[in-house]
Amino acid sequence: MISAKDLRPTVERLSAWPTRNSNRAELDEALSWLQGQFSAIPGCVVRYHEFDLPAGKRVPVARRMRQLIADLIGNDPAVGHRVLMLGAHADTFSREGIDAPAPGANDDASGVALLLAVARAMAHLPRRRTVRFAVFTAEEQGLVGSAALAETALAEGRALDGFWNFDMVANATDDAGARDTQTVRLFSDVGPARELARYTRWTTRQSESAVAVRLVLRPDRYGRGGDHTPFARKGFAAVRFTEEREAFSRQHSAEDTVEFMDFEYLAAIARHALAVAVAAADAPPAPTEVLVDTARRTGSRLTWSGDPEGRYRVYSRETTSPVWQDVHDVHGFEFATEQYWRDDHEFAVGAGAGIPVPAV
Repeated sequence: MISAKDLRPTVERLSAWPTRNSNRAELDEALSWLQGQFSAIPGCVVRYHEFDLPAGKRVPVARRMRQLIADLIGNDPAVGHRVLMLGAHADTFSREGIDAPAPGANDDASGVALLLAVARAMAHLPRRRTVRFAVFTAEEQGLVGSAALAETALAEGRALDGFWNFDMVANATDDAGARDTQTVRLFSDVGPARELARYTRWTTRQSESAVAVRLVLRPDRYGRGGDHTPFARKGFAAVRFTEEREAFSRQHSAEDTVEFMDFEYLAAIARHALAVAVAAADAPPAPTEVLVDTARRTGSRLTWSGDPEGRYRVYSRETTSPVWQDVHDVHGFEFATEQYWRDDHEFAVGAGAGIPVPAV
């Protein structure tokens, strides 16, 4: 449902602005163009989120900023108030200064193009939960925009169930000439973010994308962060997709242009994003009161509460494995097995047994 030709026009349009620095008017022009693109999607509710950008090292004068929020509203009253979010940042930065060229084709027009393509596809697919597409600004000034939105999400009562950040997802060749179009990295911190990463890997490996998701069990690259970082620090399940090979010489420079991007690689990652977003958005309400039977017995037994008509899925892995190794579909509120002993395994229970991963 998403191909390279769906992604290139967005990247070409955004990178045509000489810069999209948060201190320049060009960023507002780019946001206005993106507002029109999202508004043209059937059922997409678009608004701006405003915040203050204080003066600092990369900000000569404090200013009021805006970033774009586009929602595809969930159609199930039981879970429609819950939100899943996909994000990328529209602003760019040059090491040479505010007025220097910074087309930002890969960093991060690639992520914004992915959001727009996924939103267009999801508008025609079933969804119980609301799916939010966040186009952040002031990322290059210290994640200011995403930090402001994370504060808003916290104030709204933690309705955010998961956040996937897509930042630099179209470069396939690094500065040494090594190339990889078969793998994409997924970074996650400990806690809820790590569980979202495991769910994402399990779900995407069932899809038809040619790119494998490789978990990296740290918050981000050394000394760096992304728009998922403020959310993860506040306890939300927030993870980051980024390319396997980085070309550091082109980052934050005039050389970050369309010609160095691999749009087939980007399309494969976008199909992963669509697959996991659809699977999570259309899942029934999550189970509650999940318990492990602590009685001295062989095997393992789990119980939980939920919808009497619900279908559930029990994930299992050995304690030494970072990823889920097996899945068991259950109709009811109990799972018992002699194969997996609770002392040697980790378990999780999720809603949606039997729901196929969409072929994208």
